[in-house]
Amino acid sequence: MAQQTFSGVPGAFAAGAVLTAAEQELIRDFMVALIKEGMTGDTGEILPMIMDLTNNRIVLDSGGLEFSDATTQTTAATAGISWSGSTANGLGTYASSSSIVSESTATYDGTTLALTTSGGGLKLDGLNSSDANTLDDYEFGLWTANILCDSGSITVNTSLDTGAYVKIGKLVHIQGQFGVSAISSPSGTLKMSGLPFAAASLSEESDIAVNLGTVNQLTTTVAGLWTKIGQGQSYFDFRAGGKGQSTVDDTTIADLVDTGTAFYVGGSYRTA
Repeated sequence: MAQQTFSGVPGAFAAGAVLTAAEQELIRDFMVALIKEGMTGDTGEILPMIMDLTNNRIVLDSGGLEFSDATTQTTAATAGISWSGSTANGLGTYASSSSIVSESTATYDGTTLALTTSGGGLKLDGLNSSDANTLDDYEFGLWTANILCDSGSITVNTSLDTGAYVKIGKLVHIQGQFGVSAISSPSGTLKMSGLPFAAASLSEESDIAVNLGTVNQLTTTVAGLWTKIGQGQSYFDFRAGGKGQSTVDDTTIADLVDTGTAFYVGGSYRTA
C-alpha cells in the first residue's frame, strides 16, 4: 500500500492568522490521506494511522492504541483473551478473566438457562449415563398396538391402531385409543403389544407397572378391570376380577372381546 508524503509543514499558526492557499492544500492532503488509503506511487515517511479501504483495515505505524486508563495495546495477537485446548467438540468456558478453555463437561453457575430461538432446544439422544442424577434421554413419537390372545385372533382397526409416547430419561408415558375391526374365536389371556420400549428388567418387583389402560364394551360386564406390565415385557395384560369372581377369572378375558370393543390406554412405566 502506498503512503502519502508531506513536506514543508508549517509551524504553529498565530492567532487570527489567515491560511495561505498552499497551507490549506497541505491540510487538505493530510486529511485525505488520514481517511483513505495512500496514493499509488507516493514515497516518504509513513503516517501514524492509515485507513486501508482496499483491504478493510486500519494500519498503525507505531505506538498502538492508548486507552483511558493509560494502558496501550500494541499487538492484538499477544493480548486480550487467550484460548487453550482443542476447539473440536468442546465447550468454551472462562478459566480466568483472560483465558478460555475447552471442556467436555461444564458447570453452569446461574439461575436460569434460556434458549430463545424458535426450533432450538437441548438434544438428549440416548446418552446412557451411569449417573442416576443425569437426564440423558428425551424423545417422543408414535407406536402401533397389536392385541393378542392365547388362541384365535383379534384384529386391530387400522384407523385406531396408533398411540403416542414421550420418553424422559427412563420414564415412558404412553397413551392412545384403539379399536377392534374383526375377531376369530379369541380366548385366553388378553394382551396389548407394540410398546415403544420394553419395561425395565431388574430383580425388584417395583418395576411392575399397573393401571395403564381400560377396556370398554366387552361382551360381558366384568369387575375390577386392571392392567399389568412385567419386567422386561413389551406388552401388558388386561385382567379382570380376582378371588371370588364367579363369571371370569383374573387372566382369561380374551373371549369377551368383540368388534365393538374399545381399548383406552394412558399411563407410565419405567424402561431399562
